[in-house]
Amino acid sequence: MYQKLEELCHLENPALTLKKLKSPDGVRRYSLRVGIYQVTIRIEQDTLIIIVLDAGHRKHAYRKY
Repeated sequence: MYQKLEELCHLENPALTLKKLKSPDGVRRYSLRVGIYQVTIRIEQDTLIIIVLDAGHRKHAYRKY
């Protein structure tokens, strides 16, 4: 999982490779599938900071958002 996140850091616009999630509070959230895990992240565009909001088995990942 760490390796996939590291790869995102080297992309010019990592949001283009991620799946955009709908968010009721207006915060842009994206999902990244890594094997059987689903990682929910937020990207700060100004300084390219990737914040992992949640990581877990895909079976449970979408129930929170």
